Amino acid sequence: MKNLRIKTVLMLVFILVFTQAAPVYAASETVKAPTLKSVVYDESEEAVTLTWTKVSGVKGYQIYRAESKDGTYKKIATAGSSKTKYADTSMADGKTYYYKIRAYKTVSGKNKYSKYSSKKSVDVWKKAETLDFRALLNEATEKHAEAQLNASSFDSIKEYLVSGPEYRGLLTQDEVKSLQNVDKNRPETISYDQAVSDVELFFRTLKYSYGAYFYFGGDERFSQAEQEVIEKLSGKKTVKTEEFKSYLRQALSFLRDGHFGVGESAIEDESIRFEYFYCNIYFSKDEIGYFKELNGQKWYYSSCTNKDVRLEYTLTAEGNVVYSPVLFCPVTETDLSDTITLKCGSESKTISVKWTEQEALKDSCRTQEFVFEEVDGVSYVSIRCFN
Repeated sequence: MKNLRIKTVLMLVFILVFTQAAPVYAASETVKAPTLKSVVYDESEEAVTLTWTKVSGVKGYQIYRAESKDGTYKKIATAGSSKTKYADTSMADGKTYYYKIRAYKTVSGKNKYSKYSSKKSVDVWKKAETLDFRALLNEATEKHAEAQLNASSFDSIKEYLVSGPEYRGLLTQDEVKSLQNVDKNRPETISYDQAVSDVELFFRTLKYSYGAYFYFGGDERFSQAEQEVIEKLSGKKTVKTEEFKSYLRQALSFLRDGHFGVGESAIEDESIRFEYFYCNIYFSKDEIGYFKELNGQKWYYSSCTNKDVRLEYTLTAEGNVVYSPVLFCPVTETDLSDTITLKCGSESKTISVKWTEQEALKDSCRTQEFVFEEVDGVSYVSIRCFN
């Protein structure tokens, strides 16, 4: 009887332990599925980059790819548990690819897998056709010759050119000499009379020597600016030199000239500084227009959200001459991204454009600035600084 009781108790303990442990063991096998956040193709890198959410407690992630949404998906890579990004460079261009991923972990020596993420597609556009460089140079030469023969191209400047005795001798030789010594013995403050005299000389000098004087309004507009400065000086016995220069800069802020400055400072307006912006999206061209090719079909450039976009020649990292969207605009008037619309018959696709500001090539190495050499009868000139 005693042995029966002991067996019964042990059986109850075993049942309790088993029923409590089983749910814990089952829960440990569950693997949360990752979310595939984005799949983006970079033409310049020739790579498709996948990003996903991190899942805690997993051993890694498996990446699958197919050439149709419901086609056969093949595993192309495995990423470690700390990874949330993968770059696929094994795809062929000119096709649309579909991706999905899943997470996994090892339980009792066996891999347990999550469900697959949702599928995402990406267009891997066919490489743009390389332009014939000699034909390109011939075309540029023809356009340049045509522009030189078209006299109307240069007519607009004539209305801003002036001549006549009234525009001669506006500055005396002594005044010219005084203007050449502006950096010597510069005072921190000047008197009201000296400031007014300097204002008059300054604006007379602009009329005599500033090439864009009449382009920006001539006597009427510059006289108004001169009066604004004198009004700010009114009632002051003395004025600090830096304050005086700030009056001049404010009064001349209407000048849309990034090379114009007063003292050591240019007109403080970023909107007059124009820069080139480029992107790593390349086009071919035929008799219909600019196009990109995908799955054997041509998709033609239709529009861009930024109306200032132009398609111009560009040079790829491999040295191929192709067409690419570019912007030449004030820094303050451009967005970091735009959208290009492509059309193939009645269908349309969009491409996101992220603009990069072009920087001048500046090599600070204190070496020979120019290098000339000849190789196999071809002359090469290397320039270390092109600004």
